[in-house]
Amino acid sequence: LNSANLLLNGIAITFVTTMDDTMGWVFFDIERDAEERPRSPLPTPMWWFHRLYAMFLLVSILATVVQAEDLLRTHGNEAKYGAVCSDIREIVTVHAGHVCAIFAILCAPLRFTLKW
Repeated sequence: LNSANLLLNGIAITFVTTMDDTMGWVFFDIERDAEERPRSPLPTPMWWFHRLYAMFLLVSILATVVQAEDLLRTHGNEAKYGAVCSDIREIVTVHAGHVCAIFAILCAPLRFTLKW
């Protein structure tokens, strides 16, 4: 896991996301002749929630890269099993797992309050 691979993975994810949006606009566009696209029906607090979730996942990836050595020492099993690749897979999910759990817990009350 080095900065070149991280950058290339980011570019690949951006490309796939952009292609997905473009294909959606081409094949599932309801109002083709409209000058402007209609606004998303997503409420503003939920929009901000999704953006915060994405930002915290990005921070968790960066924290994993910066703290890789400490995380390998704490969560790795190289000394026991001798599998270096499995260690990398295990530490990538440490911070991201916490972020996912926290935002999953926060999502339920937010959706409940938006219904009222």
